[in-house]
Amino acid sequence: MWDDLSPKQSRTLEFIIEYIKKHSYPPTYHEIAKNQRISIKSVSQRLNQLKRKGYIEIRKNIPRGIVLTDKTGVSLCKTVSLKIYRKVDKFKKNFKLGDLERTISLSTNIFPRDDISEEKTFLLKIHNGTNVENYLGFDMSNNDIIVIQKETSINENDKVVSIYDNKIVIGRVTKIEDFFVIQAKRGVIPIGGSNAVIVGKILSIIKFV
Repeated sequence: MWDDLSPKQSRTLEFIIEYIKKHSYPPTYHEIAKNQRISIKSVSQRLNQLKRKGYIEIRKNIPRGIVLTDKTGVSLCKTVSLKIYRKVDKFKKNFKLGDLERTISLSTNIFPRDDISEEKTFLLKIHNGTNVENYLGFDMSNNDIIVIQKETSINENDKVVSIYDNKIVIGRVTKIEDFFVIQAKRGVIPIGGSNAVIVGKILSIIKFV
């Protein structure tokens, strides 16, 4: 099938394909080097060879930036490049993202919807310094990643990430009379104004690292 590839190039391409099928994102250079038992320099050379022959694309300055092309003959979902942030703060009546960690490529098949936009979707990484109140019962631990879609409107029963009282609040939206609130363990948290600011809707929570 890959007649123009050497045996070594074929083995490397096969590993990349199988890795993406299993994890829904491509391997790093270090993971390829470990699997193929070669140096990082050799990995770079092989990937450049695969790129020149049209089997992959490489997105510069993006970890896990390997993208398969149609020439591989493998049908995989498209990928999106999403930014990972470690911090989100309230800024007046809105929010501000901070502490950009990196950008990664992820397969769209890990998301529950197919209209993923690189402009509207981002990742928030939970770490030891993150102050989180979780009212959804999710089992969350250090280094978990919340996939968030920015939304201009919210609806009842939406699962959201919000900022309230200098904390990240994860909860479900409900409606009391004409007001949206987040259901907490004790009472509710009002949304809007000087109260909770919605960061976005939760698409999923993944254990990436």
